[in-house]
Amino acid sequence: HRTTTTAMLYQDPEIRKTGFDLSHLFSAWFASDQLDILDYNRVLEGVKKIGSARLMAQLSQLFDIEILEKQRKPRQKHELVMCLDKEWYALRWRDYVLQQAPNGYDTRFPSDGMFYYGPGLKFGDITDGTSNTMFLSQTLLGTNANVTGPMSALSAGQLKRMPGSLPGRGLYTGPGGTAPGYGANPVIVGDAADIGTITSWRGNRGGSWIWGNATANGFTAALPPNSPTPDLTAHGMGWLSARSNFAGGVIVCLGDGSVRFVRNSIDINTWQGLATRAGGEVLGDF
Repeated sequence: HRTTTTAMLYQDPEIRKTGFDLSHLFSAWFASDQLDILDYNRVLEGVKKIGSARLMAQLSQLFDIEILEKQRKPRQKHELVMCLDKEWYALRWRDYVLQQAPNGYDTRFPSDGMFYYGPGLKFGDITDGTSNTMFLSQTLLGTNANVTGPMSALSAGQLKRMPGSLPGRGLYTGPGGTAPGYGANPVIVGDAADIGTITSWRGNRGGSWIWGNATANGFTAALPPNSPTPDLTAHGMGWLSARSNFAGGVIVCLGDGSVRFVRNSIDINTWQGLATRAGGEVLGDF
């Protein structure tokens, strides 16, 4: 898992901006007869704040949960054992969670936000509370014309309105190809090298209400509002910033019907927490 963490850090554009070299890591090898693997236990903080019932409701969206008669250790890969209120539970990750790519906001499949293709969600699915969950925000109408060339060929106004189409991306299909596309493969990194591969910029943002493709009418919280990083797409998914012509922010409609002006400087963790319906995030000011 440490290797996976390093890989995720390497792909994080904000971490890569620091200049740290995360392309290598030290490792040590031990023979199995010289190694004991100890139990890995964690204490979950904040349960009293959100309550046991709400915690279990949130966990049930990610895990298949089995009530145990007594304490035992996990018996298989992707299983956790938890004690809550003196009861023991076995938690096994749901298939769709394991099949998600690192940047898998493919709206053709269930996500942690409010909108994706297929059956609609209900207000009861919003365990974060409607006042803490975004439903709508803004995007700028595209130019209605495509541009071929590097990013330097676009004006500042075009960059706000035209997503770049990343080449060489396939669809992530899950372990052994058993699941359909849950994201772009290779993953979208969003650094200068990634953007430097783009030669096609699309002008179809907001082009048709009947075309439900996220690149036409949606946004994700991968980028902050009015991000200086251009929108990046592959196979109808990607990093799609909420954008407006207002100075300093965008208008957001929350699930309780209230409308807020959210500044570009909002903490990215708060912004992304607003985009989930059941993430249990503790939100900062916005």
